[in-house]
Formats: sequence, C-alpha cells, structure tokens
Amino acid sequence: MVKKPNLLFMGSPEFAATILRQIQSAGYPICAVYAQPDKVANRGQKMTAPPVAQLAKELGLTLRQPSTLKTIEIQAELASFAPDYIIVAAYGKLLPDAILQAPKKDILNVHASLLPAYRGASPVQQALLDGCTQTGVSIMRVQTALDAGPVFSTKTEPIHQNDTTGLLMVRLAQLGAELLLQTLDSLEIGTVAPQPQNDNLATYTKKITKEAALIHWLAPAKVILGQILAYQPWPVATTILQGKKIKVFGVQLLPSRSGRVPGTLVMLAKNGWTVATGSEDILVTDVQLEGRKRLPAFEVANGLRLVPGLVLGG
Repeated sequence: MVKKPNLLFMGSPEFAATILRQIQSAGYPICAVYAQPDKVANRGQKMTAPPVAQLAKELGLTLRQPSTLKTIEIQAELASFAPDYIIVAAYGKLLPDAILQAPKKDILNVHASLLPAYRGASPVQQALLDGCTQTGVSIMRVQTALDAGPVFSTKTEPIHQNDTTGLLMVRLAQLGAELLLQTLDSLEIGTVAPQPQNDNLATYTKKITKEAALIHWLAPAKVILGQILAYQPWPVATTILQGKKIKVFGVQLLPSRSGRVPGTLVMLAKNGWTVATGSEDILVTDVQLEGRKRLPAFEVANGLRLVPGLVLGG
C-alpha cells in the first residue's frame, strides 16, 4: 500500500471542518491543524472555538490557534511539522512567504467559487447576491496574491431557487472535500498540473458586514431576494418597523407590482406579508424580532397588530 502524504490543515469555519473530517476519514496523516483563536460569540458572550478547532480536539489532532503567523517563532514551529502538503480552507488570514515555502510538495487551497470568478472572502454570498444559477469549488495553489494561484481542478454546483449561503456552503464543503482528495491522488501519481488563471476575468469579493445586510426597499425585488438568501445564516437581512429591528428569512418573488411606496406592507395574509419594492412585490414569509425566535410573518403581524399601509424602513 502506498503511503499517503503528510498534511497540515489550516481552516476555521464549518466549511473547513467538513473538509478536515473528510481527509482524516480518508486516512491521510494530519501532522497539525491551524485555526483562528477562540472568540466571544452569541448572546451569552462566551469564548467559543471555531468549528475546525472543535473538530481537531474531538479527533485528537495537534492544534494551534495563533493570533498571527508573522512571527519567526510561529513560522519555525509550523515548518517543524514538516508537512508534505499544506491544505487551506477558509483560514481567514493571508499567509506569509515563510509559510508558503514550508511544505515539501505544495500548498493547496479549497476555494468556494469557479476561479477566477469571486476571489476573496465571500464568494458564496456574492454569487447569491448576483443571482447566479451556478457556482462550484476550485483547488488552487496558494500564492502571495489573493486567490490568484494556478488552479489544479474545479467542479461545478447548481444554485437552487431557495438556496441560502448556509445551504449552499454545506454542499460546496462536501464537493470541495471530494475534489481535494481526487486532486491529492492525482498529484501523487503526477497526472495533474496547475493551469494559470486569466487575471483579466477575475472578480473580487469583500468581507461581509452587518451594515451590508440592511434591506433597501427601493432596490429591485431580485436584489432584495439575493440579499435575504445571501446573508443567511449571518448576518441575516434586516429591516426596521415601528422602531423595531426585524430579521427577514423567508421570501418569495411575486408577479404583481402594486406601485406603492417601496417598503409598504401591501397585504397581510396567512402566507405572509406582501411588500412593495422598487420593482415587483415580494412575499415575506418568516421573520424574527430582535431578542425573539423566528416565526411565520403572519404571527408576528398579529402580535404587533400590523395593518396594511405601514412602511418598513431602512
């Protein structure tokens, strides 16, 4: 039996944890796992480890969570693990040159887009914001420039009508893990070579902020739909009504166009709120008041005694 190469894994969110679990289950020796430091999370304000760190502890793997990779000491320790490959998946920081030079063979990144489209921090969210019907994953060599390294392999994935970032990321993580394992096998037997990206076709994404999730009802209905789908599970699209912040989850496009002021509650029914936008109306089906649980929009309307004609703000 051919000995599998030694891997060092770098990642933080659930997307990366799925990939880590798959490569560990496939029998690859993992010399160390690097994840972002624990941070305060949720309303309880408790220190919480990122999913990759939690999984590494569960699997009994060597775990490091440095706040920086820029010190000589941190770089020397990482190099001392002597990995054949470094695998990166949504680690959350750019890697210094000393880290790029650490593996014996190569350093690979699992990126959730079909490069060169959607380089950067939020490829899945941006694909949904743009109303794309297809995305995918790419396995690329990590270089100094952001997501600009040559690509070893790609695989496409359709975007379904009601896909949120959360739903789509689950599928892309599984797809990325499968493609990574195939690519590692091909690299070991020398049947794959990286292909340079066309930088002229590159597009870039930014880090998601809470401010970006505020709904502007003057926008066309498809833009608002993309916002609501893209910002789940975080930060969740929000609007304001009667001074209360409301998170918006479920939404459907409607063929009707009431012509009312954008943001107006046109109709309140059991299936949700019909809301005017800058184009067609939309149906809001599930919402959450700040500090409350997610509920059908009709129940919230009854609780707040909403009436048609009120205008959502923000």
